[in-house]
Amino acid sequence: MQTLRNHRDCKWSVRIMPNEIS
Repeated sequence: MQTLRNHRDCKWSVRIMPNEIS
C-alpha cells in the first residue's frame, strides 16, 4: 500500500513543484 501512495505523491509533487524534481 505504501508503494501506491508513494506513486501518487510523486505525481502530485511533480504537479505542485515540477522544478524541484527536475
